[in-house]
Amino acid sequence: MKRLAIYAYNQESGAVGKATAYLLGQLNDVSDRLVVVCNAFLTPQGRRTIRNITKDVYCLNYRNELPVLYADALMQYLGMDCVLEFDEVTLMDDSFFGPFWPLQEIYDRMEEERCDYWRLTSDVMPQHFSVLRKSFIDRESYVSYLNRLLSNYRRNFQEIGVTRKPAEEDSFAEDIYAGVREGIYIEQTDETKKWSPSDRQLYLLKEGKYPFLSRDFFDRIYWDVMKDRHPFDIKKTVLELAEEKQSVFDLIDEERELQTRFQKTYDKTAEVLYGSAESFL
Repeated sequence: MKRLAIYAYNQESGAVGKATAYLLGQLNDVSDRLVVVCNAFLTPQGRRTIRNITKDVYCLNYRNELPVLYADALMQYLGMDCVLEFDEVTLMDDSFFGPFWPLQEIYDRMEEERCDYWRLTSDVMPQHFSVLRKSFIDRESYVSYLNRLLSNYRRNFQEIGVTRKPAEEDSFAEDIYAGVREGIYIEQTDETKKWSPSDRQLYLLKEGKYPFLSRDFFDRIYWDVMKDRHPFDIKKTVLELAEEKQSVFDLIDEERELQTRFQKTYDKTAEVLYGSAESFL
């Protein structure tokens, strides 16, 4: 299959660490073209890092909801005629670190799946990771949806100068999935359905079935692995993964430090210029 990937980068700091560069490199390897669309801005370091992987990188003027980023990349940056030259389009944002396992194996397996779009598990919302087939994209309802998103974005931009959420639109409207065939890479079992999404994610990663860990995992769980509420020994699992996948964990640790450093600079600059970071956004 000929594949296009759209990656939405959403970090306020505008910096891009080695963990993100690694993920983009892996995504680029399974794609024929990779486009990175950024929310608001990139630092010079961030732009250089991404351009070492793909020349298709650009920023929107102001911060937007994820669907607007995807819609702008598909309809404005590329154009639907170009998009329809591809058999699959991956939509992914920066919610994840990884991959800890090869993406090629996942794409190879799902290539045989008879569906109009697919995602990794039922836990992963489509706006964070989904792969759309041409049969999904080349529908009047989906193209109309993208046009509505962009129309609302332009109207809000003209009226208030800043877009926080497209008016009258949920992130990924349910009606765009009506009548389409969904594929799921990993189906849940009766046992894992009882667990939290974070627990399922870690368990599947441990079993070599799931390629990513969410950024939230490192904020809420990674540094506090002693909690007893988990259905298996999470501390042992994390330590084993960190040892087995040490190179990836090292990239993640380095990126988290980089983001913290740049975020402090971003917040301080926004406060001086605009009174607060929220006012700037």
